Amino acid sequence: MRGIVIAVVLCFVASSFAIGQGVGVSPYHHPELAQYRLLAGFGGNIGHTTDAPLVSIGAASYQLGTSVYGLSIVSSSNNSRTPPTNTMSEFDVLYGYAWDSDLAHYEARPQSFHVSVSSGLGFNTYSARWRRFGRRGFVPDSSQLALPPNSNEYSLALPIQIQAMYEPFSFAGIGVMLSASVSKLTPSYGGALVVQARY
Repeated sequence: MRGIVIAVVLCFVASSFAIGQGVGVSPYHHPELAQYRLLAGFGGNIGHTTDAPLVSIGAASYQLGTSVYGLSIVSSSNNSRTPPTNTMSEFDVLYGYAWDSDLAHYEARPQSFHVSVSSGLGFNTYSARWRRFGRRGFVPDSSQLALPPNSNEYSLALPIQIQAMYEPFSFAGIGVMLSASVSKLTPSYGGALVVQARY
């Protein structure tokens, strides 16, 4: 009987000591993963260096656990004042996988990193504008009559995107986005520096 009493007392003392150790120490709560992301940026298109090298990107995604669902628009152009004006546009619906990691700091918010790889279905268009119409309806300038006609091409595509983001703030980040699109048109692949808003 005496042994049982001593055991109960020792358990009570040990539990009191453990509780006392936690007094004044706030519990750690892992930051919630961002579920919504908006990206925008500018870069270059290696697949169209001669005709449409300048890239602008806009993308939106929703993350559920490690799964990512996204939409993106990638536009490449030569931004030329002399004909032709070439434009490559990509409209993509994506699904992929995401990795999120935190670099912890003592008494400071962890630095977050986000990487995702996605693929899906895309629709690509390529246009070459040789003629520019004047203000009086659709009547071309006489100097442009010898130019080739404007052309437009369309194709379904297989897009692949990689995003790598550094997220030092709760609602913002910066990083790079790499993209490639395979279709019957000229292959499109390049990258851009992007800024991110997240929630």
